[in-house]
Amino acid sequence: APGDRRLLRGHHDAPRRHVHRGRGTRAAGVGPITPGHSTTRVTLRAKIGEPLNDEAFRRMVIATAEAIAERTGIPVSDIETTGDSVSVTIQGDRLAAIGFAAELRKLTTRWYEGKFGVADVWGAVEGGE
Repeated sequence: APGDRRLLRGHHDAPRRHVHRGRGTRAAGVGPITPGHSTTRVTLRAKIGEPLNDEAFRRMVIATAEAIAERTGIPVSDIETTGDSVSVTIQGDRLAAIGFAAELRKLTTRWYEGKFGVADVWGAVEGGE
């Protein structure tokens, strides 16, 4: 429901940390990083509460990151979530990581706003180093 503050605080029975590692397949968009190439980790952190404790939102964020990787051809080695953040490690430089995070932020915010009526789920992008 719009304005449901319970969701923003998070569910206490949800897992605290989840790591989705590449299985070596490019079809999923998440796979091994080519040796000798630089990697960059970027993090989106929730402004309020722990919205990623909601299983549907967490799955959607992971699926969106995989779809961005597949669409752009940017290899992703892992996607890590906690209740209040998602971190993605890509093969690429800081600029590529920030662009990846901006697209992930835009698409997941649109979904979250449509579902829960909250337009401002993410704070500033962290990392890119």
